[in-house]
Amino acid sequence: KTRKNSDLFFCSFNNTLLLPLSRSCIAQLRYPEIVRKVHLGYLKVGARIIITNTYATNFNVLNAAGLGDKTEEAIEAAVKLAIEARQTYLGEYEKEGRKRERILVAGSLSAHPPALKQGDGDTFHGSYPPAEEEEENYKATALCLEKCGVDILFLEMMKCLDHAPLAIRAASKTSLPIALGISARLSKNGELLLWGNGGNHLLFTEERFSHFVELAGPNLVAVNVMHTNFNAVLPALKMVRSAGWKGPLGAYPDHGHFVPPKWKFEEIDREQVKMYVRSWIQESGVTMVGGCCGLGLDYISQLSTDLETLKT
Repeated sequence: KTRKNSDLFFCSFNNTLLLPLSRSCIAQLRYPEIVRKVHLGYLKVGARIIITNTYATNFNVLNAAGLGDKTEEAIEAAVKLAIEARQTYLGEYEKEGRKRERILVAGSLSAHPPALKQGDGDTFHGSYPPAEEEEENYKATALCLEKCGVDILFLEMMKCLDHAPLAIRAASKTSLPIALGISARLSKNGELLLWGNGGNHLLFTEERFSHFVELAGPNLVAVNVMHTNFNAVLPALKMVRSAGWKGPLGAYPDHGHFVPPKWKFEEIDREQVKMYVRSWIQESGVTMVGGCCGLGLDYISQLSTDLETLKT
């Protein structure tokens, strides 16, 4: 089921708080208490969708890192920790006699480049296996997330024509509902692009979005514009709506920028954020709002505090 438009879900992407840890894609194996604490922290400040720490925890990435044998274990641990955080939070609610809330655990799946290396300028390259093997690896990852008990698959950073379609098609092989995550940016000329690197950007068009929707099939229940700068979110949301998507729509932007090998954080203007989020809700009917890279607990807490004013 989806919530009414008058309601607003807040979702959390925990990698922002895990970036200081080495190999954050397997942080759940090395630092389980920290991962659980991060999830619980987001729940306490208002998040109602928590995303597993599996964005880059798939067979393609971990095989390239020489850790392929740890993939299933890492996925299982990530899901288990998110579920435990939910149980802890709901247990505290019941002790206080408050009404039990529904909290979703979303399993993250991306086409993140394996063995990511920087090329010329601001370009980056990955060492992907052959396409058939790549897709099978996404499928195995998605099935593992399903087996471990996530409520929904969040496909994240679907932004290219080579690898994103493979991940989307693989995700459609499970019985889980799917939220399709699109990443976009604005060019210097104001063109809406799918998020790429260097000169490797594609125009974000209705046709390309519709192709992704077709690949996802009947399990597609929501679309998110994510890992997208605040100023590009509304144009991307409008593109999704103009392409005919009438279902639930979410937005969880990033803030700052990537300076290899880490994300560079920047200050955030609370009033400007409120202005952006209000426009997403009023102009595109967004019902899920959250944060991606560069946005953490304070941001979600502020959104939760400002909830009533954001809806008016």
